[in-house]
Amino acid sequence: MRPIKPVKQKIRGREYYRVRANRAKQGIKVDEYFSTRREALEYVRDLERRIEGKGALVENAEGGMTFGELVTWAEGHRDIIRNVNRGEYTEASWRNFMQRNKQLADSAGLADVPLTSMSWELIDRVLTTFAIERSWKSKSRYAAESNLSALLENGLEAGFVARNVVTHDATKRVQGNNPRERVIFRDELDQLIDAANDLADERHTQGAKMLPLFLRMSWQIGNRKSELLKLTWDRVRWIDDDPIIGAELVFSAKTTKAKQTRSAFISTETAMLLRAHEQEFRRSGSRRVFPARAGKGEHVVWKIDADFQRARARAGLDQPDEEYGEVLTLHHFRHSFATRLGDAGASIAQIMAGGGWKTMAMANRYTHTQKKQAREAANLLLSA
Repeated sequence: MRPIKPVKQKIRGREYYRVRANRAKQGIKVDEYFSTRREALEYVRDLERRIEGKGALVENAEGGMTFGELVTWAEGHRDIIRNVNRGEYTEASWRNFMQRNKQLADSAGLADVPLTSMSWELIDRVLTTFAIERSWKSKSRYAAESNLSALLENGLEAGFVARNVVTHDATKRVQGNNPRERVIFRDELDQLIDAANDLADERHTQGAKMLPLFLRMSWQIGNRKSELLKLTWDRVRWIDDDPIIGAELVFSAKTTKAKQTRSAFISTETAMLLRAHEQEFRRSGSRRVFPARAGKGEHVVWKIDADFQRARARAGLDQPDEEYGEVLTLHHFRHSFATRLGDAGASIAQIMAGGGWKTMAMANRYTHTQKKQAREAANLLLSA
């Protein structure tokens, strides 16, 4: 079998290292670009471990593997198991990952369920019952879903399951348990940024100072919170010859939920703010655009939620809205981004590309334009 090696290429005057691999038997097909040879080699080593682990497997979905057997398999193959962001587990996160999934297997009764019979309806019913019995808060429920999704994703790569039902049936999951209909309006964004700037002047903490720019960028590119928190400076491409677009942000496949490289673009004004941010916060110890506090390891991300909640309260936006009864969250920026694109006349293909959605169904779930137009059409008909 031909070894996988990074190949240096020059694109638009910049040097990149390209990693390509097509291993049909192991279900692996990749084509990724990296800014440094070190990153490319780390990715190759990760690929080789995955390929080696898959080649050694003898079980498969047709063989009738159960959920309990999948948990046991994962415990014995830590070297190839990856988390939801395709990274390696720390000691603490590995213990949590195994504990959560063993609970679902042993205490929640999923141990003997064949993987071919796993469905979101079953998982939702089990998790709901388990949450009531153990008085879980929503955060605990989400953690259980996230760890289960990571396990099934690894099972998918190993050929044990046909699909990851947690992510594959995401529309049912969100609509059934955590619907988001609220849209952030421009005046609300301005209120949030004004409040964040006031808190930055008062608190002088790193998180408070970074929040205004984080909110502006979230508004413009509709990213997931985790994606922007993991963005690194080598993925920022400055654009100097465009009067509207000032920078391209490249989110690598291992940091996006869709497992695909995605590009997003910010305005020249926001790019100027980002350059000023770089002067203040770029440190030799962290490659991240929005780093955690000094002294923290590279694997630690900024705990943004507390800073956002302070700004939200200062802006008077910490109560449920009248129309949907929803409290504003950072993820509402993503829903609002898709809706604003739809209102501006963007095609569904443009919305999918802009937000990094894999399917039309996922993109439609995030835009409220379709529902709005359907209601307007009904009003026209019924009032005729």
